[in-house]
Amino acid sequence: MSIFHWIAFAISALIFAASVFTVLHHVAFGLAKTNLNDRYVWGLNIQGFFVLSSVAGGILAVISAFIIFGVEYPVEVFELAAAVAFSCLLSAMMLMGADLGRPFRVYKIITGRNLSSPLTIDFLCVASLAALSFIFMFGIFMNIYELLRLWAYASLFFVVVCLLAHVMMFMLTSRSAHRVKSFDALVTVSSSIWAGTAAVSILALSTEYRGILLSSLLVITIIVFAIQVGCIVGSSFAGQKPHNLIFIGMSFIVLIFLAGRGIIINDLWIAEAAICVLVIAAVTFEKFEMVMSFQKGSALPLPYSMYDRVKPYRPSFSEVGNMIAGVSFVVAATYAVIIVRTYILPFIIRLLNS
Repeated sequence: MSIFHWIAFAISALIFAASVFTVLHHVAFGLAKTNLNDRYVWGLNIQGFFVLSSVAGGILAVISAFIIFGVEYPVEVFELAAAVAFSCLLSAMMLMGADLGRPFRVYKIITGRNLSSPLTIDFLCVASLAALSFIFMFGIFMNIYELLRLWAYASLFFVVVCLLAHVMMFMLTSRSAHRVKSFDALVTVSSSIWAGTAAVSILALSTEYRGILLSSLLVITIIVFAIQVGCIVGSSFAGQKPHNLIFIGMSFIVLIFLAGRGIIINDLWIAEAAICVLVIAAVTFEKFEMVMSFQKGSALPLPYSMYDRVKPYRPSFSEVGNMIAGVSFVVAATYAVIIVRTYILPFIIRLLNS
């Protein structure tokens, strides 16, 4: 690693070390210091959980698709992408644990076998995907073609179930008669694949596979934007106001720049990286809006709900600290994997051989 990467690793590790105390505070004292209430039962921790698990699922879906369809791919780039997915999944589980407030509740999720709960299914899928990403990023048995394809099918299965759990969480448990849900569910699934493709594209910008990944990102952007147009049309026919206009605008900007790649951004890798970052930012906004819009309905029936003025949810200091810890952990853990693979494992192998 260059000096820049060592500095980035050190800074992210220090930020994580400083902010992880907010996570430990929740584990030790529960959720007494959050701004959650009877209306806003989910906050920034769950938003971060959905963002990180969605991006990780999208990354593993892209890797699986390349393997299943027999497309040649950059092994080192995909192993690094699997490391990013692994770090995102661990961070997502950390935020979930902080939201639960007590560590033993995670054990209850695993052993409770309450498969009627979308949150239980989601957590089990996230844990399974973390194990699968660990196997891929260290190349464990990945040189055997049959096992590699088996890994791809297993990963794709758990990604699909994870994203469907997201849909069940927010689409099937709310008052479907009051909003158009079909396109919202498609946005939830497609945006995750969109973010994963963008993340892999960033890692492959310096390789010969840059073109095929950015072309794939363009195709998925078209699909995501078309689904969002469906949201607008469906909402207008139902007499409702679409709630994701900012997300639609961001995806339109990405579509314009990707469609004009080579003309508008003149094949500059910095500009292409910025577009990929914009995709991840758009999906982050979509996941945050998904959690909040689910809780915006009035807690009172008509006509009393006409006078139900509730302040918008604002995350507490500890929740912001949890999010900072989650993001910094992704960076630090990814670099830690690189250090283990590049320096520690070869050193151990040399010691064993000697």
